Amino acid sequence: MSSDIKKGTTQIVKQSTKALATKGPKAAAKVCAAINPMEVIRDVVKAYGDWKKVKYENEVKRSKIKSWEKVSLEKIRVQRDIFMTYLDLSFDERRGNFKSYFKVLDRAVKKQEIQIVTETLSAIVKLAESNPFKDLSSVTNFRKTLKDRNQGIDI
Repeated sequence: MSSDIKKGTTQIVKQSTKALATKGPKAAAKVCAAINPMEVIRDVVKAYGDWKKVKYENEVKRSKIKSWEKVSLEKIRVQRDIFMTYLDLSFDERRGNFKSYFKVLDRAVKKQEIQIVTETLSAIVKLAESNPFKDLSSVTNFRKTLKDRNQGIDI
C-alpha cells in the first residue's frame, strides 16, 4: 500500500513540477487541486492500520519465540540434571564395587587364599575395563529415553 502512495505522490510532484515549469503557477495549482484530500487521508489511515497489524503479528511471533525458548531451556536443564544424576550414581556404584573387591582382596591376602585372590583380581580388572556408559549405547538412544515419558531410567 505504501508503495502505491509513494508512486502516486511522486507522479503528482512530477506533474506539478512540469506544469509549473512549462505552463506556470496556475497549471501547477490545477494539478495539485486534482488531489483528493479525503483519499489521501484514507490511504494514510489504511497504511497506518496495516502497519499496526504487522507490528502486532510480529509482537505475537516474538512472544511465541520467547515462550519456546523458555520451554526449550528448561527441557535442556532437566535432561542435564538427569544425566548428571545418572553419572553420579553410576560412578558411586563403581566406587562401591571397587571398595568391596579390595576388601575381599585384602582378606584373601591376609588368609593366603590364592584362589580368592585370583578371582578377586580378575573381577577388579574386569570392572576397570568395563565402560560405565555401556547402558547408554548411544546419545541418540539416551535422548529417546529422555523424551519417552512412559519409560523410566534405571540408575
